[in-house]
Amino acid sequence: MTQTKNSLFRRRFVLLSALLTLLGSLYAFTYSGRIESNDMETLFDATSSLIRYGDTLLDESAWYNQPDVLTPASLYPLMRADTEPLPLILSAPLYLLASWLPGVGLAQTVWWFNTLVTLVTAAVVFGTAARLGYRDRTAVAATLLFGACTIYWPYTRTLFREPLAGLFILTAALCLETWRASQYRNVKALVGAFAAVGAGLLSKEAVGFALPALIVLALPPLTGRHRAYRLVMVSLLGMMLVFLVGLALVSVVGPATMDMKMFYEQAGALLSRSPQQIETIHQALHTYLLSIGASQWGTSPILLAVPIGLWLLWKQNHSQQALAILMMVVVFAAAYAVLRGVHWFGGLSWPPRFLVPIVPFVMLGLLPVLEWGFGQWDKMREGRARQAAHPCEDWR
Repeated sequence: MTQTKNSLFRRRFVLLSALLTLLGSLYAFTYSGRIESNDMETLFDATSSLIRYGDTLLDESAWYNQPDVLTPASLYPLMRADTEPLPLILSAPLYLLASWLPGVGLAQTVWWFNTLVTLVTAAVVFGTAARLGYRDRTAVAATLLFGACTIYWPYTRTLFREPLAGLFILTAALCLETWRASQYRNVKALVGAFAAVGAGLLSKEAVGFALPALIVLALPPLTGRHRAYRLVMVSLLGMMLVFLVGLALVSVVGPATMDMKMFYEQAGALLSRSPQQIETIHQALHTYLLSIGASQWGTSPILLAVPIGLWLLWKQNHSQQALAILMMVVVFAAAYAVLRGVHWFGGLSWPPRFLVPIVPFVMLGLLPVLEWGFGQWDKMREGRARQAAHPCEDWR
C-alpha cells in the first residue's frame, strides 16, 4: 500500500514538473517586462519604497499619484500606496535579487512575480483535481487549459494583485475539500483554509466575496435525510439561475421590447437608487457575465464548457461544488457591479480584471467535462479495438 502511494506520488510529481516546465517556458517566451498600467507602476513604486525606506510612499510615481491636500506636518508631499501589504512583501525578494545582481533591471525582474504566482496556481489546480479523485490525465488537461487557455496567461505579464488573490481562493478551496473528505477531522486542513483566506484578504480585500462559496463548499454532503438542507440548496441554485436568465433577457431582448429608460427608473425606485446607477449596474453585469469581448467567458473561452460541468456535478450528487462555483461567479459579479460604480470595468486593457481571481476556482467546473470526455474516448477506442479483433461480428 505504501509502495503504491509512493509510486503514485512520484508519477504525479514528474507530471507536475513537466507541466510547470512547459508553462514556464511558454510564459518566458511571451514575457515583455513592460509597464502597461499606472496601477502596476504604483505597486512597483510601493515595493521599492518598502525596501529602500521602510514605508509605502509613492515617490517614483508621484507625477501620477499626487496628494489631494498638502499638510505642513508631512515631510514629503507624497501619497501613501492604497494597497494590501502581501503583494509588496512577496514581490520584495525579486526586487532585492535584481538590486544585488549587476546589470539586471529592477522592474523587469519584479514583473516575473505573476509568472511565478500563475505557475503555483497551476500546481494547485493539478493538486485539487487529484484531491477530488479525478484521473491524472484529467488533472494534466485541466492544468494545461488553465495555464494556456485562460486570461491568466496575459496576466503573467502584469503586476496586478488579482492572480495572487485567485491563488489563495483556490488554495482555501483545496484545504476545505481535504477537511471535508476527512470527515471534518483534519485540523491542519482547516487551519490551512483559514490561513489561505487570511492571506487572500491581505492580497486583495475582494477575497471576502469568495466566503459564501467557500462556506457552501465546506458543507456536509447532501443526503435524502436532509430534505430541508436540500431544499435550501436547490432554492439558492434556483434563485441564481433566475438571476442569470433575467439578466440575459433584459440584456438581449430588453432593448427591442421595452423602454430601457423607464425600466431603469422603475428599478431605481424599487431599489432606492438613481436610474443612472441602475444603468451602470446593468452594464457591469452584462459585461461581466454575457459580453462576447469582455466577459469572463469571452476572455477565457474554455470556461464556456463549465455550465455542462455544473450539470454533470449535479447528476453525480456533487451539488455543493456546482452551487459553490455558480455562487462564486454571481457574488463577485454582483458585488463589483454594485460597489465599484462607474469604475466597474477595471481598465480598458484588461477586461474583466476584477473577475480574474475566480478563474482558477471556476476551472473546477471543467473537471467533470474533461473526465467525461476522456471516458467517451476510451469507449470509442475499446469499440474500435473490438471491431479490429473481431471484424466479422457485425455480420452475425
